[in-house]
Amino acid sequence: MLLSWLNAGQLLGNHTYSHLNLDHVSADEYITDIRKNDPLLKQLMPHKNYHYFRYPFLEEGTNSTKHTMVRQYLDHAGYQVAEVTIDFSDWVWDHAFFRCLRKKNQEKIAWLQQTYLEEAIQSLEIGKILADSLFHRQPKHIFLMHIGAFQAMMLQDLLRTLQNHDVHFITLDEAMSDPIYKLRPMLKQKRTDAFLTQIRMSRRAAIPPAVLALAKRSYEGRVHLACKH
Repeated sequence: MLLSWLNAGQLLGNHTYSHLNLDHVSADEYITDIRKNDPLLKQLMPHKNYHYFRYPFLEEGTNSTKHTMVRQYLDHAGYQVAEVTIDFSDWVWDHAFFRCLRKKNQEKIAWLQQTYLEEAIQSLEIGKILADSLFHRQPKHIFLMHIGAFQAMMLQDLLRTLQNHDVHFITLDEAMSDPIYKLRPMLKQKRTDAFLTQIRMSRRAAIPPAVLALAKRSYEGRVHLACKH
């Protein structure tokens, strides 16, 4: 699967070997798990940069000491953290899709397809509003997606929908050249939010009213319940 991904012109990065949550293990265990990926990444990408790291669950840890130890290791090993500015929890739809598929509920599957696209655009708008409020410009956004059956089925529709909303696709290298990714929000509470929210919280800035209005329209909670009963 990884070779197929590379042969299609995509890149690989490090997401820990075991998809760990930093709050559930020691910093040493976490760092060892990051290192465990390096031999395979070196083998598969000998002439390309794989030194991008993303925290599983976007969870950077609530313990300041562990957080600092991991960050120091990443810096020493030459890793950049591939932050996320736009996240619409697309993985939720995959679980719901399989439940509805087992029940052969085509009406609900059609609803999932519609809400998936609507939630993606809503999250895009939230990211744009937050960026404007924080930086008075649009940075080079990083849009988080997961691999799943429903995501694969919806991919072409999603890409077309994003393009229809003036999205232009670039590489992660290009995105990471934006100076906002040099910022390191200092938070005392849980670091599980997307990057722009972390920055807003570190500045103690209010949530823009337009973001609150959009968030109230979120489908995510209802998708969690789709075809459960």
